[in-house]
Amino acid sequence: MATVRILVAEERQLDRTSIRELVASHAGLEVCGEATDGWDAVVRAKSLRPDVVLLGVPMASLDSFDAVALIKKELPQTQVLILGEQGAEPMLAKALRAGARGFIPKSAADRDLVPALKQIAGHHDFHAEVAEQVARTQLEIRVEERTTELEQAHEALRMLNHHLMKAQEEERRRLALELHDSAGQLLVALKWKLEPLPQQVGKQNPEVAKLISDSLALVDELSRELRTVSHLLHPPLLDEAGLLSALRFYVEGLADRSGLMVELRVDPNLQRLPREVETTVFRIVQEALSNVHRHSKAKAAAVRVGLSSNGISVQIQDQGQGIPGFTSLDQTKFKIGVGIQGMQERIRQLKGTFEIKSGPGGTTLTAVLPVRGSVPMHPTVQECALELGN
Repeated sequence: MATVRILVAEERQLDRTSIRELVASHAGLEVCGEATDGWDAVVRAKSLRPDVVLLGVPMASLDSFDAVALIKKELPQTQVLILGEQGAEPMLAKALRAGARGFIPKSAADRDLVPALKQIAGHHDFHAEVAEQVARTQLEIRVEERTTELEQAHEALRMLNHHLMKAQEEERRRLALELHDSAGQLLVALKWKLEPLPQQVGKQNPEVAKLISDSLALVDELSRELRTVSHLLHPPLLDEAGLLSALRFYVEGLADRSGLMVELRVDPNLQRLPREVETTVFRIVQEALSNVHRHSKAKAAAVRVGLSSNGISVQIQDQGQGIPGFTSLDQTKFKIGVGIQGMQERIRQLKGTFEIKSGPGGTTLTAVLPVRGSVPMHPTVQECALELGN
């Protein structure tokens, strides 16, 4: 077995002497030199080319871990063992990152140092093992760096998506206002102009009078459709009166359009919420009920909006056929739709929680949003239940 030549790099003379005496008492181990600080360790390692450098932490003139990097760059076949006073686990990770073979606490040197050195001496392919360990450590570092980069990119993408969603809401609000105030007012003016005409021309030309009456009916229908589209884009009640009024108006309209019976229950103690929270809750209910109507084959649904210890809770439940193939949102094989993805992202941006349970007996969607601060809700809208049907 070849002798393992060791460079002892330690600031304190007493520690260097103790290590020298410990090593000298075992065959196959030889101290070929000593160093007293970080730069000295690098210089002597280049000169002596030892098999192992025992490098103390901390070290003057040059940080011990920087010294490791320099030694490994010049002498890739030389191994470095770090000796220090701190906890073994964090120091071992730091030592491996720097390129060292390992870390030994000084308090355990009498027990662990010589076996570690003998393991080095007795390894049948020591240099290959070291190269593999270094390569593995470097790979782990690169993986961690890449993971951090991906996390940062993902966070940037989420922030961009958040800004896009806010811009979308503002554009929906603007379009709703334009439809309500501009186009809506033009239709009102048109109806005002047409209303006297049936009586004025009725006796002379009944056919023209009927055409005008039919046109007035179409204007009324167009006005209703325009109001519906405007409120679906962004209900004015959401800004003017708050969440409950907007939800009531929406479920009433949905019942008229689709025949879906909706039970709406809102906690009577619920107050006005921050604008973004109210918008998010409304969009969750809107998207969920639209999915119930289009896909579940259910004839009824229940909406619950209440207060919890974690903030405001929203639950939408139906007794339809469930979501085919669904087990959980975490199941990577299940491809969720754009609507659910949108709900997830809205809730994530507000640091809330989102859960869906679905099966043959129906689907339950639950979201909880943290709320900071609120303002009193107008007393006329503190109602707690509404049932709607055909």
